[in-house]
Amino acid sequence: MNAAEKQEVTSSPLVLTFYQDPGHGWVAAPHYLVKMLGIEGDISPFSYVDGNFVYLEEDCDLSIFLRAIEDKGITIQFDEEHSDEDSPIRNKRSFSVESLNAGNKLIDVKVFAELTVIDTDNQEKVIGGDFNWTVLSEKCAEEVESNLRDEVERVTKYGSLHNKKAVKAEVKQSFILVEPPGQGLSVHRYPLPEISINF
Repeated sequence: MNAAEKQEVTSSPLVLTFYQDPGHGWVAAPHYLVKMLGIEGDISPFSYVDGNFVYLEEDCDLSIFLRAIEDKGITIQFDEEHSDEDSPIRNKRSFSVESLNAGNKLIDVKVFAELTVIDTDNQEKVIGGDFNWTVLSEKCAEEVESNLRDEVERVTKYGSLHNKKAVKAEVKQSFILVEPPGQGLSVHRYPLPEISINF
């Protein structure tokens, strides 16, 4: 990069979004920027990734990113987005170099599922829930099934369904979430093969 190009890059700040929920925060950095800075090998699995961005967690990975940005002479500015609930970023894929390199093979999927449980009164109940996950497109059904199994185990062990016995989980509907650059979020029906898990 010659001096004129460097001046052009640094003359106007690069605007990145800083997402925060009650427990944590992440800066969304485009894939190309993380690769250009050469820091992909230094980012921990506590950050997240989807098909467009690496969500750098605020405690350690963001510091690595900011040092690399400073070394390149790039000025940045943050647009902050606060949420009073857990951020959907928490449901994205944990960062790895392999996931970063998968790039556009990663898709965001919204899944509506029904969980059949037996409560403490030995009554069977059906509870609906929706989940957002970032998965590899070529392994979508396999990863959705694995994520659903993990989520059911988590909520029956530690969460809102503590002390209830899971009997069955079924995916009822699934959608792919697409956010083309410069456009709003669009949702498309994304039929998965039948997913039914017995516990």
